[in-house]
Amino acid sequence: MVHHHLHVPEASAPPLTGHLPFADAPGVPDPIEVTSRCLTRGGRPWFPVSGEFHYSRYPAAEWEEELLKMKAGGVTAVASYVIWIHHEEAEGRIRFDGDRDLRRFAGLCARHGLDFIPRIGPWVHAEVRNGGLPDWVLARDCVPRTDDPAYLDAVRPWYAAIAEQLDGLDRAHGGPIIAIQIENELYDRPGHLLTLKRMAQEAGLNAPLWTSTAWGGVRLPPDELMPLYGGYPETFWSEADGGWPDTCRKHFFFTHQRDDEGIGADLRPLTAVRGSAPDALADRFPWATCELGGGMAVSYHRRPRVAAADIAALGLTKIGCGSVWQGYYMFHGGTNPVGERTTLQESHATGYPNDLPVLTYDFQAPLGEYGQYRAAYDELRLQHLMLADFGHLIAPMESVLPAERPRGQDDRETLRWAVRGDGTAGFLFVNNHQPHEPLPDHPGTSFSVGFSDGELSFPSVPVTVPSGASFCWPLRLDVGGVRVEWATAQPVCTVRGRGSGWCWFWPRSRASILNSP
Repeated sequence: MVHHHLHVPEASAPPLTGHLPFADAPGVPDPIEVTSRCLTRGGRPWFPVSGEFHYSRYPAAEWEEELLKMKAGGVTAVASYVIWIHHEEAEGRIRFDGDRDLRRFAGLCARHGLDFIPRIGPWVHAEVRNGGLPDWVLARDCVPRTDDPAYLDAVRPWYAAIAEQLDGLDRAHGGPIIAIQIENELYDRPGHLLTLKRMAQEAGLNAPLWTSTAWGGVRLPPDELMPLYGGYPETFWSEADGGWPDTCRKHFFFTHQRDDEGIGADLRPLTAVRGSAPDALADRFPWATCELGGGMAVSYHRRPRVAAADIAALGLTKIGCGSVWQGYYMFHGGTNPVGERTTLQESHATGYPNDLPVLTYDFQAPLGEYGQYRAAYDELRLQHLMLADFGHLIAPMESVLPAERPRGQDDRETLRWAVRGDGTAGFLFVNNHQPHEPLPDHPGTSFSVGFSDGELSFPSVPVTVPSGASFCWPLRLDVGGVRVEWATAQPVCTVRGRGSGWCWFWPRSRASILNSP
């Protein structure tokens, strides 16, 4: 029998007024603010779930149905790259018709109560030729992705065109845009990121949150862009014979390291992150993500297969690590459009290290290239239902790791677990799954979590944590005036009736229930 111990320090309540310089539109009924612990909305801790869906890679006639599928899966915000080369392949001929109708897509999000996050580049990567920069931009005498005036002269009208499409859809006008991402994976030019933000604002784009990807030892302009992180269960860009990358393996451990130096490593020198402080922003900003792997693309040299259990375990582990924003890339797959002159995918022929399929961008996502449901959709939906009802409790809670945690990434014997807690209550997270390398059963397992008023030991009868399991158990959860001391099952949602409330668990649980004091 193995008894695992952990003490949760008593945490002061996080401030529910924003102390970071991100301002929502004046007068909105549910102002969005950022603290160092979590995000808030309407003065209440807020745990958003965002899913990437590229409108220009999917038939416009089917957008509405697919957005409703995403909403039913627990996604609360839709993120999408605005891919420049899809809209302006020929200079001066910007198209927002048909499958390129950005305004209609954003409007459909608003109609169905979904937040919208445009990721406006101009360089987006997205496995698109030139990272989404049109060929005519690269043909100019300029240095892309810098403050070169010739490059900025090309970007400025593109940002103006995006702003025109999204006019009136900002929060000040009751619109759905909660965040705007500037550029993508630009790790060493904070001045250029700030220039792009100012240009976007001058064009008329507005949002309470301005964001940037934060992997690769990123350097950001101070307090101007909120860092967003990621993590994938597999990579298409790794060497064909290199085995499962260590940068993927670490995402199946509970850790407080946010950076993933593996994302974008195919286009970034290895020296970029050496000697950097990848988590230097951790004390200033909450742990938010925009690219948790909802699957993985395939390339001609490497074709990984990602299982639903891999996606589910990675997502749940990130919540246990401290995530306060679950953002998936991709949540919905698609098909690359064919350009007027050439195909538009990233390829060796376009000077990239990877050769991607001409058409498919299915990404093995929870919702596939043709809208098909996959098992990962159901796995993630259970987590998202939990966040819908209990995310406001989890978000401000600190992540606490046990002393007896794994000794490095090769340790497959030590049980992996963590607690999100506030000193009086919490949630236990356990992950006993990782791809390719099965983890052993853990028979005779029980836990002890120290809170400010004493030790909580559970379950009363030790259990076996089976190989492949990943789950969350509530500790001292208040449900309708009754306190669930612990339950050996994951909370799903609450069902409220007249004068009472019930909590649904998955699967059926053994629980200890006490009346609330």
